[in-house]
Amino acid sequence: MLPWCVVYATDANDPYGVNRVIGLSANPSASNTVTTSTATTATTAPVVAVPNLPTAPATALSSSLSGGSNTSAAPVSITQPQAPAFFDYSTNLSSDVFGANLFTGSFARSGATPFNPDYIVNVGDNIQLRFWGAFEYDSALTVDPQGNIFVPHVGPVRVLGARNQDLQRLVDSAVRRIFRANVYSYASLAAAQPVRVYVAGFVNRPGLYSGTSMDSLLNYIDQAGGIDLERGSFLNIQIKRNDYTRATINLYDFILQGRMPIVQLGNGDVIFCRA
Repeated sequence: MLPWCVVYATDANDPYGVNRVIGLSANPSASNTVTTSTATTATTAPVVAVPNLPTAPATALSSSLSGGSNTSAAPVSITQPQAPAFFDYSTNLSSDVFGANLFTGSFARSGATPFNPDYIVNVGDNIQLRFWGAFEYDSALTVDPQGNIFVPHVGPVRVLGARNQDLQRLVDSAVRRIFRANVYSYASLAAAQPVRVYVAGFVNRPGLYSGTSMDSLLNYIDQAGGIDLERGSFLNIQIKRNDYTRATINLYDFILQGRMPIVQLGNGDVIFCRA
């Protein structure tokens, strides 16, 4: 009777099965395993006990990242400012009311009105001032709240209330008091004061509209969509400042005869269209 023995299968890397007997793998990449006739025991690295560290709950962590709220932050909706909707002038164009087609958006789209000789200088107007000769200077000066412009080497020169056609003479007179000769000056209005004018009464779109002090009241009424054809009147347009009525205008004088009085508007003035 043959003695009991253990037979191991061999492979090309371990022909005599020595590595398998002593627990080495024939394949270097395989795990190191000891094989016996009765059991197979896997050798592992010693386990080192690591103390449990306190961890914050996931909800608390997300809360700290979101600023204290346990709920996820909702997306922020950014609202862009919307430009005022352009008025539909088709009603004015198709109406049979005499003068309705006066307001079709052409005045609202027109550029800045040029200065007229009788324009009155106001606070906020820009005056282009130039010196040449023995002293050179070129800059735009703004009329300050006291009604002056400060001219270099000359000092404050009061221009508030002066007419456009008198501006050159007024500045030149102040310069001549300091520079007797060889210095020449030139002054002109560079930009009118921007203003915001209320349009109220029987117009299609009452509101506050932007322009310059040189713009005609036609510009502002056109921005407001024109006269309300069912309730408003072309005969009685008032320009008010505080409690004072500065002018009353009949638009038919403009339509039939081309006459339009020049009224210099100020910030906060009211164009009121009566019934």
